[in-house]
Amino acid sequence: MSEFVSKFINFEKYQIRNFIFKNDNEFIGNDEGVELDFDFGVTSAFTKDKKNAKITLSCKLFDEESYSCNESPFFLDIEVDGFFSCTNDIDIEDFVVNSTAILFPYLRSFVSSFTSQSGIETITIPPVNIYELLTGNNNEE
Repeated sequence: MSEFVSKFINFEKYQIRNFIFKNDNEFIGNDEGVELDFDFGVTSAFTKDKKNAKITLSCKLFDEESYSCNESPFFLDIEVDGFFSCTNDIDIEDFVVNSTAILFPYLRSFVSSFTSQSGIETITIPPVNIYELLTGNNNEE
């Protein structure tokens, strides 16, 4: 665990806030397969004293419109809440990046586990560089 995480934030628990799955039994793919359509969002909230915080990760696989038009094999929408205790001198941007990095593997695991047991091909959300995703910094030169 990084010094930042152990010094400023403590991961308490996570829970699934919302989960929607709609399987399109009428979808007919092609021989090339279907490219994963993945949308990701983050929101955070602190208590007034900044001693506790919650971060919510939202993820959509495919969109509801393409599902409704039989253009995707399914629609999946999930929101995962992570609860943290933290010191009151924490920088909010650092908190968001680090807490997202802590919570994201739980979201990935849930999606993989659910899809593997739902009668469809197992979906593995690719690993994501959270820092790059949230800050827009790309260290490539």
